[in-house]
Amino acid sequence: MPFSVCASLGTFLSLAAVVLTIFVSISQIRPNQTVPRHVRMALIDTTGFGQAVVTASGGNGGVPADFYGSGNGAGLRPYYSIGVWASCAAGTVDGTADYCSDPSFGNYLALPDIIVADVPQQYQTAASNVIPQSTFTNSSYLKGFTRAAFYLIFIGAILAGISLFISIAAERFAWLLGAIAALLSGVSLAAAAIIWTIMIVKLRGAVNNATVGAGTPLGITVSYGVALWLLWAAAGAMLVATLPFLLACCFGRNKDRYDPQAYEESHFGGGASVGRSGTHRSTRSQRNSQYAPSTRGSVRY
Repeated sequence: MPFSVCASLGTFLSLAAVVLTIFVSISQIRPNQTVPRHVRMALIDTTGFGQAVVTASGGNGGVPADFYGSGNGAGLRPYYSIGVWASCAAGTVDGTADYCSDPSFGNYLALPDIIVADVPQQYQTAASNVIPQSTFTNSSYLKGFTRAAFYLIFIGAILAGISLFISIAAERFAWLLGAIAALLSGVSLAAAAIIWTIMIVKLRGAVNNATVGAGTPLGITVSYGVALWLLWAAAGAMLVATLPFLLACCFGRNKDRYDPQAYEESHFGGGASVGRSGTHRSTRSQRNSQYAPSTRGSVRY
């Protein structure tokens, strides 16, 4: 198999990774656009949290009407979608968001700041006391790791683009650079994916099965978003792309070696005519000269 095919495979994998990282990056960046609002790193469901707050406060009735809000009004939202650059709150899972945070470079996740801040002021103290002290409430812990993951995703996406563009040149040195960029991109994206996966696992363990009072569920659940799996796929694509780039670099040939002129010169010698037809004419003339009648020593009558 020509090793140029390996380079093409590496280029294809780099292109796939670039596309995937674009989808990861646009998650929740626009509240009213279909694709961004369906792509998220994590989804937080708070539909049962209001009842947990009422139970923990000693109440026996239902959730107050003003506990949950919608539109531009105050109140907790049932669903919070966490993206890389921003987060959005909505009344339904995939519906139009009521509001989104402003996209920011170096965005991070701080769930207490997001959720408790939306709870009406008269219920905020009770809501803060209900949530167990864990990773969910450790804002500095979440902030540090998710911000680091943001930078890793950004760096990994840039390196994936670099690997894609420089690998288009059919040169062994370009393939070497493409392999290095692909490896660094894959490691960066994989590190970001590991961080986000660990954070979500810890959040799920902290609140998904938590209870208040006499066994009342906390009412907050955290689930994985599709952007996390896209991130893992992008990391895998870049790591796999490293191998075909290295094979093309070590065993492939530069594009100039596929030039027919260079091929004929290397096989028929530099003295032969340059074209394919010219080479054949030269060869035929040499062969015919062997059988031409000799005039040496002929007698003139």
